[in-house]
Amino acid sequence: MSERQKEARFLKSLILCDDSTYCHELQARIKRVEKDEKCIRCALSMVSLLALLSFSGIGYSAVFVPEFARFSTHIATRIFCALGLGSLICTGVFVGFWLWYRSATNRVYGECRRFVHGLMDAKVKPGPLTSVTASKTSPSPVYEIETPKSQDEAELLQKAS
Repeated sequence: MSERQKEARFLKSLILCDDSTYCHELQARIKRVEKDEKCIRCALSMVSLLALLSFSGIGYSAVFVPEFARFSTHIATRIFCALGLGSLICTGVFVGFWLWYRSATNRVYGECRRFVHGLMDAKVKPGPLTSVTASKTSPSPVYEIETPKSQDEAELLQKAS
């Protein structure tokens, strides 16, 4: 399993934490774009296989068909050349489509990440700070944070001194 698939599975499991309509819409969009990307990847692999077969047929014709170098009119040579040219054109087009679908999938994953980030920020809120003071010694502001001491800590400090 690739890193991309692991990340996608992790995002899908994080989305399941929420039961809103937006969450269900995100799940449906993820399924749709992943299905489209898988479909175009399968078409690309089939056309690439067809291109390899046609080039092997051209190689076969070059070896076994007499007068191949003089623009052979043999039907097998013409079929393999047409098939090779068509599959090369289709391969280029399918690579473009695959890149486009890949970017669409990345956009949906990015939207999913933003949704999960907002969801986690809403669930985990930091506690209030009691006092924040800025230090004037450095040119850039450095903030020191004081946390309130509990009653038990105050008593222990008084007994220790």
